Amino acid sequence: MAQKHDILYVNFYTDGSAARKMAPAFPAAQPRKSANAKRKKKTVIFLDPVAVGSLIVAAVLLVMMAVGLTQLQNAQAEAAAMESYLEQLTAENERLTEEFDSQVDLETVEKTALAMGMVPKDQVKSVNIQVQEIHIEEPQQSFWDQMYAILTNLFTGN
Repeated sequence: MAQKHDILYVNFYTDGSAARKMAPAFPAAQPRKSANAKRKKKTVIFLDPVAVGSLIVAAVLLVMMAVGLTQLQNAQAEAAAMESYLEQLTAENERLTEEFDSQVDLETVEKTALAMGMVPKDQVKSVNIQVQEIHIEEPQQSFWDQMYAILTNLFTGN
């Protein structure tokens, strides 16, 4: 009969049951790089065309708004100048009216008018004439004729 081996169980202390990573005996050989074969780092800048376009549109709108504001300020300054000029003309008109009224003698004007043959209004016979208004209907324009007229007025400024 075959002989049985003696089995001996050894219970040594082990810390944890995870397998440990074994370090290689020799370091791994790295391929050598030649001096001429240096890789250049690529600098990549990612630009979104929609974002660039929107920034350009925003800049254009900002410039247009600034131009509009300067035009508005110029128009307001011109309106203020015209307002002051109107006040000057109104004051001059009032002064000239008072000067004219002080120099004109109404009795002399009336005597001169009667001498020329004019008649006072209360002595003149008045006749009222009634005239009937004539309505002329214009022919109706078609839709395309109206559109043509609108566009020509729009572009020619008439």
